[in-house]
Amino acid sequence: MYVIEILPGLRKLDGQYRSGLLLHVQLLTMLEMAGESGAKKTHLVYGLNTNFHEIKEYLKRLESQNLITRTDGLIFITQKGAGVLRHFKQADKLLTRELLTTEIEANHL
Repeated sequence: MYVIEILPGLRKLDGQYRSGLLLHVQLLTMLEMAGESGAKKTHLVYGLNTNFHEIKEYLKRLESQNLITRTDGLIFITQKGAGVLRHFKQADKLLTRELLTTEIEANHL
């Protein structure tokens, strides 16, 4: 799990911090996994280990950017949200590969 500590809104989780950006990505991931069934806010709160006040703010931001939609108490990821999530996953792969390469090179010095 990546933690971008220079971003505002860091939260402590299992002794480590996670950023607001990471929480947004985790939320989109949970909604992607829920698929056509959607997810209830309660499920997201427990899955993200957060509270209803915070999740309300995250959902408001994602909905204002058309990354999620709400219908009959259920929350769904949109095509645009799935595209954004796909880009984050690609960036994560590139960062992981770059960090591993840098770590291996540093160990051989």
